[in-house]
Amino acid sequence: MNTKKISLEDVTEAIKIINTVPDKHQWKTTTSRLFKVNLLQLMHGRDKKKWIELGGAQGHTTMILSKIADSVSSIDFDEENCKKIKELGMNNVVTKSFDLYSDTFKDYMNKNKFDAAFIDAVHDEEHVKIDIENCKNAGVSLFVFDDYGGFPGVRSAIDKFINDLRKDNVSHNITHIGMYPGGIYNNTHYKVLQNWEGIVVELLN
Repeated sequence: MNTKKISLEDVTEAIKIINTVPDKHQWKTTTSRLFKVNLLQLMHGRDKKKWIELGGAQGHTTMILSKIADSVSSIDFDEENCKKIKELGMNNVVTKSFDLYSDTFKDYMNKNKFDAAFIDAVHDEEHVKIDIENCKNAGVSLFVFDDYGGFPGVRSAIDKFINDLRKDNVSHNITHIGMYPGGIYNNTHYKVLQNWEGIVVELLN
């Protein structure tokens, strides 16, 4: 089977969208434009993947993923958010409303397979650990996390995930993306980033 690559044209189309959506200092629950651009730089030239997005919100990042993905399953607990994403008309995106921390969603992840995950749901250690475990059960090998530098609980869960990979001698790459440590977002709960805005953890074959 021939796998499609993420082309410069795909990236260019995604950049056009980035220029139309709010930046993080304008909309506190989105990812920054720098985060989105860094993700495009990381993915350019790679195979298009089957993505799952945990926390679709307003669809700002969903629109970017749609340009570089084979398919995107965007999950949000809020049916209104799912409706908004559906109305954006992306033909390779499906939306589903789930409680991400329910047995129903756990079962869904056990029965489906994804290559990559964008994780931006509940921002505490307990819930991010569940996000990671659900994604591992679905075969995810590329984990993209938002708010690594903003919320201590998010960072603790991700750091534990990385430490466990090291202990188990699992080959992996780590890439920091988005706004730098010390970056200021006065409209957010945390105000100042204590580390990089985002982090990508990729499990290697």
